Amino acid sequence: MLLSVIMPVYNTSATLGDAVKSVLEQRFSNFELILINDGSSDSSPEICDLLAKTDERIKVVHQKNKGLSAARNQGIKAASGEFYAFIDSDDRFDEEAFLNFYEARVQHEDMTMYVMNFDKVYGGISVPKKRSKNSIITEPKELIKLIFSSSGVAFYTWNKIYRHSLFQSVSFPEGKIFEDIVTTYKLAKLSSKTIVTTTVG
Repeated sequence: MLLSVIMPVYNTSATLGDAVKSVLEQRFSNFELILINDGSSDSSPEICDLLAKTDERIKVVHQKNKGLSAARNQGIKAASGEFYAFIDSDDRFDEEAFLNFYEARVQHEDMTMYVMNFDKVYGGISVPKKRSKNSIITEPKELIKLIFSSSGVAFYTWNKIYRHSLFQSVSFPEGKIFEDIVTTYKLAKLSSKTIVTTTVG
């Protein structure tokens, strides 16, 4: 298994299907999708279980509500892939996102992090954000500078794909807000080779 895709789910029954569809319709298919139902009180738990019956690549974990960080940490515990990707249950991946990642992985076998561009969608209208440039970064200090300089690399968890070994000493801080910032900073410090791409994920 090359890629584990971790999707926390909390009361997003209206968008969950589209988010999962954007993963299942990837042109690259060597992945598992782990849905972490974080104590949803709507129909999300039932939807997760139904979706799992439609595709053997989907795994479902149900837990009491503990928050986004705890759900992501639980997803990491359940993951078996060499790399981890994260997606929120109200977001979508471009259909070539994983294929672009795979092609970078083939070219750079020692890659520890992969960074994609992204668009924000407001009311069905896609708005491009600041774009990063194609680059290969082997100095953590350079990557950290890009993350905090409005370069398009950004501090978000979900526009990056990570080698699983980066999480041996890093987890998402539970019970905290803006959890992406501190986690991405720690992961960037550990990444020995980051591939930044102009493609949109």
